[in-house]
Amino acid sequence: MEKFAIENTLYLHESAKENRMTSYDADNLINNDNDEINNDKLTYTDKNINRYDRVPLNIQKFAQRKELLNKRDTVISELNLTQYEDITYDAIKNEKVKIIEPEFVCSFNTVDEKGNKITYTKNNAKFRKANLTKDERKVINRLREELGWNMNLLREIEKPTSINVPDIERIGKTSNDYYEIKSVYKSESSNSQRKKIQRCFDEARKQSNKIIVNIDTDNCDLTNEMAMKQIEKLLNREKYNSVYKEVIFVGKERYLKYFKRK
Repeated sequence: MEKFAIENTLYLHESAKENRMTSYDADNLINNDNDEINNDKLTYTDKNINRYDRVPLNIQKFAQRKELLNKRDTVISELNLTQYEDITYDAIKNEKVKIIEPEFVCSFNTVDEKGNKITYTKNNAKFRKANLTKDERKVINRLREELGWNMNLLREIEKPTSINVPDIERIGKTSNDYYEIKSVYKSESSNSQRKKIQRCFDEARKQSNKIIVNIDTDNCDLTNEMAMKQIEKLLNREKYNSVYKEVIFVGKERYLKYFKRK
């Protein structure tokens, strides 16, 4: 009876946004069309699917995890990046289990003009009202669901002025890291379209050396492939690879890429 229930359970995932529903067979969740290399890399996910074959919700979770791993190489098979490594697979595989709800905080660590460390809190700074756009919220939810991130949301500083505060603070095992989210929208011209990602890189460097580029917006006219081509060119330029330690690309249809400087 359990096997029948599992095999005939329909799991509604992200593809439902496009009015599609997928039925997962508990005995055959691997796409047989995957090449041998990807199948080897997906062994971790398959073991977990089999391990939790009595719990439909867990099967759903690991099936979605497999979907993410399958999609990571569907846009561009190979990127020519000399300064960065693609850590997407490990980042998705090593997601945390326990995720806490992110909260806005009034605290920011930085350095002053002389290079001295300084921490801004309510005691020495005036913070703006908490604010989060729809697209920023979408990115944060995807980082939590797909990478297993726990994070704080940072409030902007009104006084003292000219303090560039990033969007999120990722809570790590030993230390926390700051990331700036930049979302891409409809281009005004073809020339503007070709420089969309570059504009994000230019603006985000004021806030952090770790950037999250998001094209998963309602009216962005870039495809995943177009955006990745722009990112590839930028990360091969010293102007940007000397600045950014990490670059995360949040694409359409649950496509995601994670690069870290070597």
